[in-house]
Amino acid sequence: MTLDEIKTAMAEQGLTQVALAEQLGISKDSLNKILSGKNPMTDAMHNHIRLLLTQPREAVLVYRVNISEAKATELLGEKSCAVAADRAIAIEAIIHHNLAELIELGKTCTWSAEEQEFLGITKSPHPATYSKALDPYA
Repeated sequence: MTLDEIKTAMAEQGLTQVALAEQLGISKDSLNKILSGKNPMTDAMHNHIRLLLTQPREAVLVYRVNISEAKATELLGEKSCAVAADRAIAIEAIIHHNLAELIELGKTCTWSAEEQEFLGITKSPHPATYSKALDPYA
C-alpha cells in the first residue's frame, strides 16, 4: 500500500491517526511523520498497517517481543545478528522461548469442553490438575 492508499483506507474506515497509532502501539506523532513522508516506513510497520487496514480484526494479531539484554544473550549467545543466518537463528530461539512461555500460561487456563477436545487435553479426577500422560502442556 502506498501512503495515499493508506490514507484513503483510513478515511473509508473512519479511522483517525490517533486510533491507528494506538492499534500500532506507537505515538500519533510518530505515525503522522510516517504518513507525511517525514520518516521512512519500515517493512514491518508497512505490514502492520496493511494488516490492520485490510484484514478482518479476528485475523490480526501483532505483538512486540521485548526481551532484556540478558535474555537475548541467554537465547543467542554472542551472535550479533549481523547476517541473515544469525537473524534466522535468533528468530527461531525467540519463537521457542515464546512457545515455552505460552505453554506455561496454557497450563493455567480454564478450557471449555470443546477446547479440551480440540487440544487433546484430558483432565484428571482432581480439577486443579491435568493428566500428565495426555497433557500437551506437560
